[in-house]
Amino acid sequence: MVDLNKIKDQVSDLAHAGVAKSKELAEIAKLRANNASSESSIRKAYSAIGEKYYELHGTAPDEDFRASCDQITAAKEKIDQNNQKIEEIKSANNISDEEVAAAEDDASQKISDAADDIETAAEDIKDNVENIGDKK
Repeated sequence: MVDLNKIKDQVSDLAHAGVAKSKELAEIAKLRANNASSESSIRKAYSAIGEKYYELHGTAPDEDFRASCDQITAAKEKIDQNNQKIEEIKSANNISDEEVAAAEDDASQKISDAADDIETAAEDIKDNVENIGDKK
């Protein structure tokens, strides 16, 4: 004969074990989230240190930092050149900042739409391949 009290105790034990495990998993998730936040703070601090170093020594960096500082300098020069070209194009063609912003928004929307279309097409292809596999 089935001992209902024994089954009830086993179910209760399993439930308590599940609750305990859920608490442990929640604690692990919380600690990992805290770690991610701390790692983000570290990255921001490293970035701030790098920015300050570049500000103070970018034109004459220590040899260990020369390649990185040269890379930053080259990128800043490229940005300045691009911004100058942008201003020349806007001025020569009487283009306002508002028109540029609207064109950027339109391009961004078109890129987003194209990405959605690609994702849908990929899903369709996957479904078709699975259907072919099912028919064999």
